[in-house]
Amino acid sequence: MVESNRRKCAFLRAAIRETGAPADVYEGRVEDVLDQWTEPVDRVTARALAPLAQLLKLAKPVMAKGVPAAFMKGQGWEAEVEVGRRDWNFDLATHDSLTGEGGVILDIRSLRAAGESE
Repeated sequence: MVESNRRKCAFLRAAIRETGAPADVYEGRVEDVLDQWTEPVDRVTARALAPLAQLLKLAKPVMAKGVPAAFMKGQGWEAEVEVGRRDWNFDLATHDSLTGEGGVILDIRSLRAAGESE
């Protein structure tokens, strides 16, 4: 997990210790951390971080290695996908959210810049 807020990092680390969850917390801004990321990643996730086009730009260093993403989006997600597709090509599946009416989880794979071949 990447989190820039020190208090939230402390909370996440405490939750990991309490639950024994297999996770690590990295303190810093995602754009700084992911550019230098070398460890294996199963999936990129984000909630309430940025519009989809910006999320894709931030996640590109990891997703370029074939890692899929799951981005939680609320109502109006279709417009975000439309804007995102201006600069990015990707495979998309949607899953209804259980937490909010009209919300979805965007399952994004095979991210590449528009005009970039597969």
